[in-house]
Amino acid sequence: MEANSSFFQPQLKIFNTAMSVGIIQDFVAVWQKVKQLNKIPTTIIMLIDPWALNVHNNSDAWKSIRHLYQSFLEKDTYSNEENRVQTKNASLFAIKKKDIIPQSQMLSEMAGRRGDGGYIYPQSYLKPLSLETIQKKAAAYTQGCVFSMCPWEFDHQIANVLTQLFDEFHENTISLFVIVPPYEPSVYDFLVNEKEYSLALQEVQDFLENKLPQTTKLNFKLCNYLNPEIPKCNTLEYIDGMHYRKSCLRKQFRACLGIESGKILQ
Repeated sequence: MEANSSFFQPQLKIFNTAMSVGIIQDFVAVWQKVKQLNKIPTTIIMLIDPWALNVHNNSDAWKSIRHLYQSFLEKDTYSNEENRVQTKNASLFAIKKKDIIPQSQMLSEMAGRRGDGGYIYPQSYLKPLSLETIQKKAAAYTQGCVFSMCPWEFDHQIANVLTQLFDEFHENTISLFVIVPPYEPSVYDFLVNEKEYSLALQEVQDFLENKLPQTTKLNFKLCNYLNPEIPKCNTLEYIDGMHYRKSCLRKQFRACLGIESGKILQ
C-alpha cells in the first residue's frame, strides 16, 4: 500500500489497487472491476504473501466485493452490478460498510477494522521506530501462530483460481511481475528453522516456481523475496515482523523489474 506515483516514470498512468490483508480473492475481484471499466493495464505488479494460499488465512474483507469474485468464476461481467450487490452481497453476507474516514480526521493512534473487514492502520506506523522497538514487535510475531500461517493447509482451489486469473492476463497480453514479499529478518530466520512453517513456505514456493508456470499460459516473472537479504531490506525498514516501509518496497520493485525498471520506475 506504500506504492505511489513517485515510484514510476511520470509519463505512465498508475493505479494502486492494494488493500489491507489482500488475498487472491481480492485480486480476482479487482480484476473483474478493471474489466468492467475497460481499464485493462499493460503491466501488473502483484505481491502475494504465502498466507494468501492458506485455506485458514481468516481474511474475510474480500466478501464485501464477493459479487465480483463470483462473477469471475461464472465468467460473467454482470452489467447490472447494483442488483448483483444487493442480491448476492448484502443479503447473503450482510456486511455493512462504514464511511471512509478522511485523512484530516484520522487520529494518530486510530486503528481497528472497518465494517467491510478491512483494517485501519494508525498513523503512528509512519513514524520512525528504534531498532529495539522493531525487534520487540518482530519477536511478538513469532509468539503463538505467525500471522495467518497456522494451522497450515495449502488452498488448492484458490491456486486453480489464480491459474485462471493468469490465463486471462495472458489473453489480454499483460506483462506480470509477481513478488513474494520479505518478512523482517529475524522472523524469516524463525520461519525457515521451524519445521511446520518451513514446509508451508516450501509448498508455496513449489507452487509458484514450478506448478503454476506449468499450468498457466502466461509467461510471468516471479521474484521470491521471502528472504529480506535478496532485496537488501534491513530491520530498520520494518514496522513490525511483516510490514515494511516504502524504502523496502522500492527495493523489491527495482530488484524484480530488472532492465524493465528503467522504462517503468523512477
